[in-house]
Amino acid sequence: CATLFRSDFFQIYPIHGPIYFVLLDEISEKHCLLHPDVFELLIELLGATNQGIEMYHELELQQTVLDHMVHLFVCGYSIEVMSYILDCSEKGCFDQSLIRHFVSEVLNVISQPYSAELTGLLYAILSKQEIREPLQNAEGTDVVSEFMAHAVLKSKKKKKSFLNT
Repeated sequence: CATLFRSDFFQIYPIHGPIYFVLLDEISEKHCLLHPDVFELLIELLGATNQGIEMYHELELQQTVLDHMVHLFVCGYSIEVMSYILDCSEKGCFDQSLIRHFVSEVLNVISQPYSAELTGLLYAILSKQEIREPLQNAEGTDVVSEFMAHAVLKSKKKKKSFLNT
């Protein structure tokens, strides 16, 4: 892992697929007890990307790391990953285009029914207009609009069932 944190690592190796990322994906798929360790490593990589590389390449690298977070999300570490992304979006840790990319990728790999916790976290991210609007189309037939409609409907049903008890 120390190799990944060398200041010139991402200048020497291609950004889109060093063997290290492939190994992390394999570990994520096959060893669920190592999910927290993989997640921590991805967080460190996300924060350590400004090592003298051009801004474009830095964003590209961060996007690659987020793609691997999406993979970890798919492998079952969803709430933790989504909580981290929500925290980053609230604190402004990185470019909003990266948040939009992450949300778009997640919405393309998940489907209903969504857990209440996941719905709440994703809704909190998408409630920010600057994240949600660029992902929506005018017809409202995109995955963001579908998710938002589902979340609002679920929220209304929950309130209605609470009032009936």
